[in-house]
Amino acid sequence: MSKVNNLEQHLLDFADYIYAHTALKPMSKTLFFVSRLLLVLKHSRKLNAIIEKKGSPTITQFVDEYNLVRKKFDLSSDDYDLSQVLGDIEPQLENVLGFLVKIHNLSADFDVLGLAFNSLLRGKFEAGEGLGTHLTPEEVVTPTVQMALAIMNKNVLDGLLSEKSDFVAGDITGGTGRFMFHLAKSLENKAEKNTFNKKIYLFDQSKIHTEFCEINFLLESENKPKCFCVPDSLTSDSLDKLRGKFALLLTNPPFGVNKYTYTENIRSHIHTELLKFLNFSNSGATIDPAWLFIVKNLDLLASGGVLGIVLPNGIAHSEDFVRLLFSYERINNVELTVGGVFALPTVTFALGGTVAKTTVVLIGKNTDFKKLGTATIEHIGFDKSGNKRVESNHGNQLEKIASSFVKQKNTDILTWSESWKSFDRLSPDLIQYQSRKSDNASMAIKSLESLVTHRRDFGKIERKANSKHLHISILDIDETGLIDVRSCLAQAPVTQPLVCEAGDILVSCLNPNIWRATFIPSIENTTWTCSPEFAVLKPKEKGQLNAAKLFLLIQQQAVRSQVVALGRGTSSSRQRVKKTDLNLVDIPMLELKDSTIKAFLKSRMEFYQNRMTELEFMRHLTAGSVSELSL
Repeated sequence: MSKVNNLEQHLLDFADYIYAHTALKPMSKTLFFVSRLLLVLKHSRKLNAIIEKKGSPTITQFVDEYNLVRKKFDLSSDDYDLSQVLGDIEPQLENVLGFLVKIHNLSADFDVLGLAFNSLLRGKFEAGEGLGTHLTPEEVVTPTVQMALAIMNKNVLDGLLSEKSDFVAGDITGGTGRFMFHLAKSLENKAEKNTFNKKIYLFDQSKIHTEFCEINFLLESENKPKCFCVPDSLTSDSLDKLRGKFALLLTNPPFGVNKYTYTENIRSHIHTELLKFLNFSNSGATIDPAWLFIVKNLDLLASGGVLGIVLPNGIAHSEDFVRLLFSYERINNVELTVGGVFALPTVTFALGGTVAKTTVVLIGKNTDFKKLGTATIEHIGFDKSGNKRVESNHGNQLEKIASSFVKQKNTDILTWSESWKSFDRLSPDLIQYQSRKSDNASMAIKSLESLVTHRRDFGKIERKANSKHLHISILDIDETGLIDVRSCLAQAPVTQPLVCEAGDILVSCLNPNIWRATFIPSIENTTWTCSPEFAVLKPKEKGQLNAAKLFLLIQQQAVRSQVVALGRGTSSSRQRVKKTDLNLVDIPMLELKDSTIKAFLKSRMEFYQNRMTELEFMRHLTAGSVSELSL
């Protein structure tokens, strides 16, 4: 078991004990209790001496030592009274202390309070407190820090490490400080830990977050970063005073369509022309706040500095994102470099309760580094089993990529391009396809638009006597394009379906990461309709053989990757491909022999015919009559 999994298991065991044996609720009170006792265990020689002698400190001793530590580090006011909390669990205090000593011993070099926050505020422990968090996993944070430092201008990095320079680092949606915590750990051999912590600025609208951030750093050193609880980082005057001083910003901002509402105050903090570009300049307007955080972070960056930001794919891979960066360059007379775009797997934030598809983007401001590295990450080092994280057998691809990125080496999954400005959209799948396309220039390529026409017919189906009607929903097609005819025969669509017919090709435009495409087989006495979520494509060359050939061609990974790259939306379940955008897809014209296509078509047709014959036999049998089964 990895160290982080071991630590999380101890935290969950501790929470189970608290949940079953004490009245220490809500869980936010437990988190308060954990953070304060870990802090005292770190800095109180008196308590540690008692524990080492197998003794059990009294409540009075705990409180007295905590007050000394709190005064020493000038900690902000507490949400709960520690003496009262300790009194509530006095009968279990010795057992609770045993758990915390184990956690304390395992927590060196870890953002233990971030992990506690993320682990305990989910599932049965959450209790509807509204404190859920999408904590960025260490498996993402550590490589991101490593790559961001690698593309900073040397003079800026040197300034960040120097006490004499006013360069700082920070996170303006800081949470428990995970990005900054790992930045400090990565630079501890280059900078004086106690001095460098003072150059870290963290802003968040949650007091519990900023408290945890302070304590996290104090669990590792004698100095805390500058943590500020502000109503809104986007409109904070204290944050604006640091404009142009951030050598490094690392952040995972809040996102969600229409979650941020326009106020006149925003005009004082973000350039009016950029607000107009974002269509966010009038009363009543709403926006995904991630767009504003991109601009805000770029404003705060020093020349030669780097922004590392986690964005939803619907933003990071969009044409509007590229256009925004170009507009920002023009308006502010700066040069931006998108140095890295790394699409993350869905499991990355699944433990926090979201299936959002996200991407790490590295952006330099007037940096010497100009190249673009891209990759689609399939394995991030852990999987989700139930409500827990488990180690992945495939390791962490982002960690391996970071090592190659720093050395500017090519790998099977890391693609290098000369500049981000060569692309309309910064989708790793699309960029990698275009790279492979140039490497295989000898293969003929045709646009999908040249091979098919779109069909959107919501007309009525004329059903003939003794004919069967099949309606294809999204879930009726598997990854190989096989249609579940039994399900199709039983479907009764609620919404008006699309008409389709033998030879048509269907491509699902819902959640393109789950590939669903098929062709309609020619079966006697059948009519077909399908869900409006499909694009219905009619091959320009008619006939089942050509339909089967085109279907096989679009099954290529090179085609799938392009369709995935066209997806818009934040979460995978909400991602959609605009049907007319399929015209943009290139089809590598792989050489397929007619005999191969005929064999495939024969196999599929026999499968469908046999399945429908079998279903008819079972229908009669269920009704109590017997018909001859002939396959």
